[in-house]
Amino acid sequence: MANPVKTNSLLADKSGDPLLGDRQANVADPGAITGITAALAAQGVTVTSEAATDLDDAYASLALLEDEVTAMRVTVVAVLDVLEAHGLMTAS
Repeated sequence: MANPVKTNSLLADKSGDPLLGDRQANVADPGAITGITAALAAQGVTVTSEAATDLDDAYASLALLEDEVTAMRVTVVAVLDVLEAHGLMTAS
């Protein structure tokens, strides 16, 4: 619910505009980030030693991307925790 309906709001600002409505359903935490090599193995992809040499730079780039995605996941989980702590979402 982006904007609470005035008649259903639980709190309003000085001008009477609604600020809070009923607590919404919980949003599940994002799943864990699977490592690149584990994800490839799960798909049945095997890498030969010759191909691994050529893929070193690609793996390094993917590792950096994985780090960035993991950092974003941590931020999303922190935001969800704040929403739960303030009663805006049910606890997970």
